Amino acid sequence: MAGSEIKNSTSKKRKRGEEEARSSKPLRPKSRAWAKEQVEDEKKHILHLESQVLESRKHYNNLAELITIASSGRLKEGTALTAALSLCRLFTSLTAAGRMRASRAMPETELVVVQWLKSKCQAFSDLLLRTLRSATADDQLPALVMLMRLVKAQGGHVASGDGYSFPRELLKQMMQALMSTEDGQEVREYFVSEFMEKCDDVRYFALSSLADIEPEGSSPAAAERHASHALSILSSLPPSSEDSAPSFLVGRPCKARHPVLSATAHKLRAQEAWIQLLRQPLTAAQQHQILALIPHQIAPWFAKPELLMDFLTDAYSAGGATALLALAGLFHLMQAKNLDYPHFYPKLYSQLDGALLHSRHRSRFFRLLDTFLASSHLPAALVASFMKRLARRALFAPPGAVVMIIPWIYNMTKRHPACAFMLHRVGSDAIDDGFDDAQPDPLHTHALEASSLWEIQALQCHHHPNVATLAKILGQPFTKQAYQLEDFLDHSYASILHAELGRVVKQPPAVEWCIPKHVFATAKTTTIATAAAAAAAAAPDAHLPTPVVDVVAAADDDDDDARNPTRLLDRVWDFT
Repeated sequence: MAGSEIKNSTSKKRKRGEEEARSSKPLRPKSRAWAKEQVEDEKKHILHLESQVLESRKHYNNLAELITIASSGRLKEGTALTAALSLCRLFTSLTAAGRMRASRAMPETELVVVQWLKSKCQAFSDLLLRTLRSATADDQLPALVMLMRLVKAQGGHVASGDGYSFPRELLKQMMQALMSTEDGQEVREYFVSEFMEKCDDVRYFALSSLADIEPEGSSPAAAERHASHALSILSSLPPSSEDSAPSFLVGRPCKARHPVLSATAHKLRAQEAWIQLLRQPLTAAQQHQILALIPHQIAPWFAKPELLMDFLTDAYSAGGATALLALAGLFHLMQAKNLDYPHFYPKLYSQLDGALLHSRHRSRFFRLLDTFLASSHLPAALVASFMKRLARRALFAPPGAVVMIIPWIYNMTKRHPACAFMLHRVGSDAIDDGFDDAQPDPLHTHALEASSLWEIQALQCHHHPNVATLAKILGQPFTKQAYQLEDFLDHSYASILHAELGRVVKQPPAVEWCIPKHVFATAKTTTIATAAAAAAAAAPDAHLPTPVVDVVAAADDDDDDARNPTRLLDRVWDFT
């Protein structure tokens, strides 16, 4: 009996282990079908709860159950998404039917129901805002769309004193969530492209919210993250056109002078948002991105572009790549708003340092430099200083930068004939270079009266043949009116190498003047062997290894078996 009990207990343990292993195995096709049917049943139950709420008020408690189901999983999953969509439709319908609007004539019991419905709507909105803050893009996009549907429903059916109501608080909370989420670049771009660009009212109130939102936390990382997210939203928003037809999410305001209908009011809101961003501590990369956007994307949003003056002057005074990028914004203000920048040309002259020609922003700088020095009313001494300093820097510049400088000097010489004396100066001044490279003022460098462009003669012997050929144009008659500078601005090592590799070779270059008959030439072998013998005679006691060339020469005189490449190599490396 004892033996049978042990056997039974062993079999029970084995069965239990088999059941656990069976449960850990992947679902069979029947199990998958059963799970799919269960999900479908849950979706049908959710839709049934939704239909009950629409049919009768006594089923309003279904809203609490639907919120629980929507909170139980991710929105991209079937049941949670179905419950969230049902809640969005229900609150939209209840708002449109006026069941969430309180009035003074309502009895107290009705007011309690209205307040309860508003609390559930707020709970649903909080669920969507939490999803927008912390979820992935698969969950954030549905949450954003449902929030905007709630914004449209509340704005279109909530009464207001002036006949126009926009749910600013809900939109501000949504903007705060977009600013705080770390993995929300995709949803931010979607919000800008689908709502801010297309709907004037959303753009107006979203820009107003951006100007009021502060960073969450006082740490530098929080401030940097806030500035990065605000920059991603504002930089993705193109300048609005006054000729485009207005479009609204909530509805068109009744008043003709409503700020939503005013292009100037939109610019003021955008201006406030950008100024709020510029006041934040920015990283170098963020500052460079803003400076690159100022002429074409930021300045058109400003009702008063001169407010950018302080930011641009500080960036221009910083030097380096920051100053090069700030130059375009300064030029825009000088051209559009007649801005007067003191000591502009000395500051521009100071940018011509060695790092400029190695910078990736050099083509942008040369475009602006050509514009700044285009006037024929500039002093010749000023233009000569720029020409001389760039010619001096060209001696140490890469070929891609030199091919920009030479045509530019040609154009400046044609535009300012008084500088032509620098190309060919005779007398004692041609020997002694009186150019003062350390002088910060370009009017007092003595480049015109006591110097010459001897660097061009040196560039005619440049190691790169294209640069040497291009430098020779300044030694020929100036028959061409001007060179198109754009043809030379985008050259680099990569483009020069690509052009060289793609060039059609008309005649292959000569590598040998005659085709050798042997791998090792006989004449050269004899010469080296003779030199080795002479060295041995001069030092008879010195132990010298057998010359390699003697072994090779002996291999040439051997039989056919010695001409085998493998045996030949073995003998070459045999120094003993």
